[in-house]
Amino acid sequence: MNKKVAGMSAIILVLFILIGYYSVKYYVTNAADTKLQKLISRFHDKIKVRYGQLDVRLFDVSLHIPAVSIFSNDRCYLNIDKVILSNIDLKNRRPHFLAVGMNGCSIDVNERNFGNLYTFLWNLGYKKINADISFEYSYEPEHKKFILKNLVFESDIIGSMKLNLGIRPLIITSLLKREYSNLVIENLDLHYTDKSLLRKLTLLAIESDKTFMDFVIQGLEEDIESSFYDPEESNAQSLTELVKFLSNPQNFSMDLHLRHPISMYYIVSQKKISKLLELFTYNFSAESHD
Repeated sequence: MNKKVAGMSAIILVLFILIGYYSVKYYVTNAADTKLQKLISRFHDKIKVRYGQLDVRLFDVSLHIPAVSIFSNDRCYLNIDKVILSNIDLKNRRPHFLAVGMNGCSIDVNERNFGNLYTFLWNLGYKKINADISFEYSYEPEHKKFILKNLVFESDIIGSMKLNLGIRPLIITSLLKREYSNLVIENLDLHYTDKSLLRKLTLLAIESDKTFMDFVIQGLEEDIESSFYDPEESNAQSLTELVKFLSNPQNFSMDLHLRHPISMYYIVSQKKISKLLELFTYNFSAESHD
């Protein structure tokens, strides 16, 4: 008899746990849906957003949003199979930290989506761009510092990229006015492996202005010669790989690491590639076929 009572008690306990779990999940899901709708409503005059049934995962505190479609003027211009939000800052109106995953992003290359740039992309052979994107960010309000962690972009037709970046001071009103001169890049680490974009851009540059490309290559070759007298002989090897790619574009990958914090004003004021490269430690790798 005691075993039957114990068994029934265990079943009742499990039922209570399940009821409690799904009740909390239902409440949290509805609350998340309400908050998401409220956020979207701020942009109702510019875009419309549709999505499927939200799924809140309580154990890892993540929000899964399937079948996301973003519309402008009643025409869909971006589809995302699933958006995953995790590590969410729930205390601040504008989250100070968040992790985002966007699986199966798809955007048509047309005038509505890319403006005057679309004909250029069409000429490069891009009619639709598909990609997976994920990143984490954090914001330190006391220093107005924005930290982007592990931004990963994966596209079968363009390339793959991983970026870590720290900038300050992040002032939204200045960014909206396109005022970047006061921005300081505190750290930057970039890895990029090309699938087609850099190759196509380089071939186009050679076709449209070979004289200029020859000038760029000549300048890099002069830098290579100077690098042989530098203790960091890896510079010469990397620049040789870059010249190889520019001369006969095929496969290409690169790693960049910012040596020290630098202002955006200094970066945009530079005219020579060699001056920009001095800001980084770098490694280029190219594969060319004659």
